[in-house]
Amino acid sequence: PIYAVGPIYMSSTLYYKYSRFAYLYTQDELEAAGINEGSIITSLGWMKSTSSSAVGPATFNIYMKNSNATAYSNASESWSNLSAGTTLVYNNASQSIPATASPAYIDFALNTPFVYTGGSIEILTEWNAASAASPLATGSFEWVNTTVVDRIYGRGDASLPTTLSSTQNNVSMDDKRPVIQFKIESTTCLNLVDAGPVSVSPSNTICPNTDVTLDFTSND
Repeated sequence: PIYAVGPIYMSSTLYYKYSRFAYLYTQDELEAAGINEGSIITSLGWMKSTSSSAVGPATFNIYMKNSNATAYSNASESWSNLSAGTTLVYNNASQSIPATASPAYIDFALNTPFVYTGGSIEILTEWNAASAASPLATGSFEWVNTTVVDRIYGRGDASLPTTLSSTQNNVSMDDKRPVIQFKIESTTCLNLVDAGPVSVSPSNTICPNTDVTLDFTSND
């Protein structure tokens, strides 16, 4: 089931009110998409394949950090280790999730823009729907994803999970990582003709204040 890949865990049972995820994007992946040192990320977005929605209120946090990590190769990792050195870039204590589904993204404008300084980027998400009334949502959140080995940790649970798994999130994640959209501010236009296996939209050139969609399809 692709609800297990996050960034918010919402299965068809609507049971778990808490989830945490961590995603790794390597320097090679970012550079292939034209995100280079000095890029300012102002918004992140994820895409559901289902039109399910959640009224909330729930707390949704996004944390980011520049990193030297090249893989999430452990079977599990603690949230405290993963979140060390991160910056809280998005916080909403009254979060609802719209019915918006593919091909549109659900965008989260960052409260604090994030400056990419090179290396990898780690993005962590945290969902707490303890205050939300039942039912939590109108149905499961099935997230559009691609398979990328050793780039995800996650878990949904009956309380905020303190340890995340690289392969099991109550059901198998199978190295699936949700497709993400970055909105960036760039000081110059970037030529993406040689983007290789990375699908970039809306075009092969990005200029300041342009939405950049990164659809990672390689395992590199």
